[in-house]
Amino acid sequence: MLNLSQLPGGYSGHYLLALGALLAAGFLQGQQGPYDPPTAYYAQIEAISGAPLRSQLHDLIDGHWVISYNNLPDLFSVIDADPEIPGNILLIYSGTSVSSGSSSWNREHLWPRSFGAETGPAYSDAHHLFPSNSSTNSDRSNFPFANLSSSRPLANAPDSRVNEGLRLIEPRDADKGRIARAMFYMDVRYDGSDSQGDFYLSDYPASFSTRFGRLSDLLEWNRAYPPDERERRRNHLIYAGVRVGSKGLFQSNRNPFVDYPDLVDAIFTADEVITWGSWRVERFSLAELLDSAVVGEGSDPDADGLPNFLEFALQTDPKSADGALPTLIRTEGMDYFQFGRVPRPEVSMFRYAVEGSIDPYAGNSWTEIPFGDRDLLISQNGLAEMVSLPLPRSSSVPAHYRLRVHRVTPSGEFTAVYDPALAAAGGLDAFTYSVPLEDGWIDSGWMGPVQAEGRPWFYHSDHKWLYTTAADPGMVWFYDFSLGWVYTSRVLYPYLYVARSARWVYYRLGTQAPARVFLDALTATPIAESEL
Repeated sequence: MLNLSQLPGGYSGHYLLALGALLAAGFLQGQQGPYDPPTAYYAQIEAISGAPLRSQLHDLIDGHWVISYNNLPDLFSVIDADPEIPGNILLIYSGTSVSSGSSSWNREHLWPRSFGAETGPAYSDAHHLFPSNSSTNSDRSNFPFANLSSSRPLANAPDSRVNEGLRLIEPRDADKGRIARAMFYMDVRYDGSDSQGDFYLSDYPASFSTRFGRLSDLLEWNRAYPPDERERRRNHLIYAGVRVGSKGLFQSNRNPFVDYPDLVDAIFTADEVITWGSWRVERFSLAELLDSAVVGEGSDPDADGLPNFLEFALQTDPKSADGALPTLIRTEGMDYFQFGRVPRPEVSMFRYAVEGSIDPYAGNSWTEIPFGDRDLLISQNGLAEMVSLPLPRSSSVPAHYRLRVHRVTPSGEFTAVYDPALAAAGGLDAFTYSVPLEDGWIDSGWMGPVQAEGRPWFYHSDHKWLYTTAADPGMVWFYDFSLGWVYTSRVLYPYLYVARSARWVYYRLGTQAPARVFLDALTATPIAESEL
C-alpha cells in the first residue's frame, strides 16, 4: 500500500490519498504497447458518445474481410497460442492448454448460432469465436452469460458455472472481460443497418432471436476485468493478420472495446448514468485514454492535488483546477456539508462517507456520520448529483467535517479524504488588519507578531508554528503543536478554547519561564500547559 499522508509541518495539499497495488500493476506509468491501434484508426470518434458513437464505430468496423470458417483453427493456432508451450493453444472457459492439432477442441461461438450467428460474416467472425473443449462447448449450449447465485461446474471447465434451469452460464473470472467485450463488439458490428444481422444485448435475452445477454452483467464484467496483454494481442492480430503456411489470415477490423474499454459505457450507459468509463471518454482524448499516466485512477493531470478517481467522484474537471469542491456551509444552528456525487455510486464501485471530529489531529478521532440518520438534500446537475447533508450542531463549538471516498476494483483499492477546512485555509488571511513590521514579521494586532508567508502555516512569536483554518476573523481554529486544536476569534482573544481538554482558558505571556501562562477562564486559577 502506497500511503501519502498529511502531517503537521509537511502539508502539501488538501486531501489524503492511499493507492493499493498501483505501482506493481503499472497504473501510474504510461501504457503504450505493440498492440495499440494505429494513430488514425479512431480519428472520427473523438468527443462523442451514445448513439452517434455507436454509429461511427459501426461504420468503422463494418465490412471486414471474412475469414473462412474452415481456416479458423489455423488462425487460433496463432492468436490463442499458449506462450508457455509451443504448439499449444489456450481454451475459453477453462484456460486449459492443449495441442492445436488435438481433436479434443472445436470452435465456440460466444454469440450462439441460434441467436443469429448462423450465417453471413458473423458465422466466422473471429472476434467472438474461440477454441473450446468439445464437451464444454456442448454443455454451454446456447446459454446467455450472467452472474449466477446457484450453479454447477461446466463440463471440463470447473471454474466456469452453468444453471440449466435458468439457461445461463457464468464463465470464470479470467474470461469475463474478454467475453463481455466480444459481445459488445457483436452488438455494434451487427446493428441491423444492412442484411448481415441485427444483434443486440438485453437483460432479457430471447431464445431463437437475436436478443442476447445479460447486458447488465456484461457491463459489470467489462468494468471489473480490463483487457490483458493476451486479449490486446489477439485483437491486434485479427486486425493486422497472421501467416500460417501459405495462408494470410486477417479481418482488417478491430474490436474497439478491447482498445478502449471505456467506450462500452460511453455507448450503452452514457444517457442514463455517469460511470468511470463514460466520464473518461467525455473528459479525455483517445490518445490520453491509452496513457494510464494521464487517465489512471491515481493520476493528477491538472496537478491540483486531486487524483482522477476523486475528480470523478466529486464530478470536477480532471484537466482544470476549477470546480465545485466539497464545502461546509454554516447557518444559524445548522451546518450543511455539500459535495458533488456520481448517481448510483455502486455502479462505479464507490462509497461516500462524511466524517466529523472535534479534534481532527487527535489520532483516530474521526467518526462516520451515517447518511441514514439524516435526510440528504439532493439536486441534479444533468446526470450528476449535488448532495447536501444537514448537520445540526450539538454544541456551540463548531465541528470539523470531511469527505472520504472509497473505491475497490479488481485493479486496486483507492481511498481519498477531502477536508474543505484545510483546503479553504490556504487562501485565507486569518490575520486581517495586520500591520507590516521588519524582517517579514507582521503585527496582527489582536494576535501578536506573526510571519504569514507559509500560510496556512503561521509562525507566531510565542506559540511558534500554528496551522490556521478560518471562516472569517471571528471564527478561527489554530493547530498548536503543544495544545492541539485551539479556537478563538479576534474579539475573544486572548481567551482560547482548547479542544483537547474541552475548556476555555485565558492566555498571557509570562515575563520569565514558562513564557506561556494559562488560567482557567472561569476560576482564574493557573493551569500547567502539560494539562491542556
